[in-house]
Amino acid sequence: MSVIIFEMKKVILFSWLIITFIFFHSCSKNNEDIKADDLSTEKAIIQHFIKLQGIVVLDDYPKNQNFGENEYYLADKGLYFQVIDSGNGIRASMHSEVSVRLEYSINVNQYVKGNNDTIRITNSQFPYIFAYGLKNSYEYSNSVCEGFSIPLDYVSERATINLIIPSNLGILNDRDNKVVRFYKNLTYTRFN
Repeated sequence: MSVIIFEMKKVILFSWLIITFIFFHSCSKNNEDIKADDLSTEKAIIQHFIKLQGIVVLDDYPKNQNFGENEYYLADKGLYFQVIDSGNGIRASMHSEVSVRLEYSINVNQYVKGNNDTIRITNSQFPYIFAYGLKNSYEYSNSVCEGFSIPLDYVSERATINLIIPSNLGILNDRDNKVVRFYKNLTYTRFN
């Protein structure tokens, strides 16, 4: 009988050690690991959306600025964009006020799960405005984001583009909730 009790104590002790190890190991996951997991998941979401839409990703920006029907350029920080119209040739200068309008946006995270009710019509009466190169003009905004500014290195005023913006470049709510967003027909209407 004492042998059975001794064996049961060993099993209980061993089980307790395994549970303790698992608990501490799972709690020790640092922020870098969590961010890496989020980034990995977000990349998978973006890649799935690209596949669903039949998008061809270009590694090099087209020298003539002519994009094919489903061609998107992968720019800095994981931003994808397609130029529909490259604009009138007037370039934004640093700290200039930029006005944008867009047709609609899609929550890509929900879209790839089959939820097609994720389209947000944003064709508003008034344009969205930010200061080019001033992060604080969009850092805490739910209207404009850093992702809107990156294509300005390539296009000019009156340009129209489509964008796939990862959460780290998105509006405040998208950054907080790790939402990838697609923007359709974003037009840089005016630079001041």
